[in-house]
Amino acid sequence: MTLLDVPVLIPEPDALSEAASVGGQQVRSGRLPRRRLCADDVLSLAVTVLSPGEVLDEDDLVMPQAGAVVFRACEPYSRGLDFTATQKRQMVTIYRQLPYGAKGIWLDRHGLYGVKIFRWGQQLGLLTCAQQKAASVGDEELPAVLDAAAVTSLAQRYLALPYGEKEAFLAKHDLCHRTVLRWARVSDSLCAGVWFTSSPRIGRGKPRLVG
Repeated sequence: MTLLDVPVLIPEPDALSEAASVGGQQVRSGRLPRRRLCADDVLSLAVTVLSPGEVLDEDDLVMPQAGAVVFRACEPYSRGLDFTATQKRQMVTIYRQLPYGAKGIWLDRHGLYGVKIFRWGQQLGLLTCAQQKAASVGDEELPAVLDAAAVTSLAQRYLALPYGEKEAFLAKHDLCHRTVLRWARVSDSLCAGVWFTSSPRIGRGKPRLVG
């Protein structure tokens, strides 16, 4: 047997790009889910120590690269050196983006603690994560009387919210999770003549039907 007689074990590139067939049916691979950022993604990077007072460009405040940067204080104060206002703002932004498991190590690198980061955010007028979620809900108020269409729309808006924003939506409209779920279950069967009172939170979140 010569080398020319050896069968080709590697398929052609066109064959690799074709969809695989299982049971005579073509199966196309679905889109892989995006993996969430974890602590190892940040802690595995080499640490970069900036010069005293140096800050990052706004485009560089992204994870995980920003989590491996260590800021150095430069402004003197009564107990040593302090960070500038720009450094504090960037450090608060980075700290809030860090995944679970990386925040403590990041604080140790800077010799800080979480309460100081929270105070910096208050002093700089930065919204907390809870305030940002509440602001994203909007200023739309509930109507005085909730008819079937309004209840259905409210329940659908609540169910369509991404994870982490539902609590702010409930607090904004003074509702509870159980009440909105009950509305979602019965919204399809509500008749046009059924109306909710102007206070749907009466009785620990239980709606009252009128008419």
